[in-house]
Amino acid sequence: MTHIRRLAGLMLALLLALSVVPAFAQDTDDTSEDPLEDLSQFEGIQHGVSRSWSIDFAAMMETTPTDEGDDPFEDMSGIFLIGGFVLEFDEDGNAEDAFTKFQDLSDEDLASDLTDDDSATIVREEIDDLGDQAMAFTITTDDEEFGGTYRYELVQDGHYLLMAIAAGTTEEDVAVTDEFASAMVDNLDDQSGPGEFDEEGGSTGGLWDIFPSGDDEMFEGLVPLGDEVLYPETEDEES
Repeated sequence: MTHIRRLAGLMLALLLALSVVPAFAQDTDDTSEDPLEDLSQFEGIQHGVSRSWSIDFAAMMETTPTDEGDDPFEDMSGIFLIGGFVLEFDEDGNAEDAFTKFQDLSDEDLASDLTDDDSATIVREEIDDLGDQAMAFTITTDDEEFGGTYRYELVQDGHYLLMAIAAGTTEEDVAVTDEFASAMVDNLDDQSGPGEFDEEGGSTGGLWDIFPSGDDEMFEGLVPLGDEVLYPETEDEES
């Protein structure tokens, strides 16, 4: 069952990352001054949304014949999960400040909610010619529960902060974030607001139009995991 636990861990890890707060909150004694604990602490934030895709776990379990005790995912490789978020700010300077907060995170902060593996490797990159500024973090771990490769690509373009996230087998697999992030930048056209929300992944208008189309080849073999409004929080989310 190792691979099943691993895939479940990958899914949880992406969901944590897409919620922004758990994946990037710094572990400090004084959290009141940490703007990553609560998106409302980002100066000038207006709206935040996320969208994600994953392999179809349910369909694979139904269509893959196995003997009792076999692991249907044992030979799987490639991309398991991909998603991203869009944060809209009132002005460019506040988006730049938010970008800097992510840029300044330590390696320990980046990996702490993914793994307890002290041997996890983290590679940081500055990315040229994408938005006003861009960077990426690639994390590789052999942790039994969260083992795999994760890549976070962050872009600040004008008053937007964009992130593409992928979880998969190898660094080559998760490099799909380059394509995802570029597509979001190409789609920027002064979109604003929450649009029409559909938690199943069919939200339209507003910031949702920044995400790449679900029929793009980068999502081949994946199914919508769902949409989420990150900011402002709804009453249900607050409770």
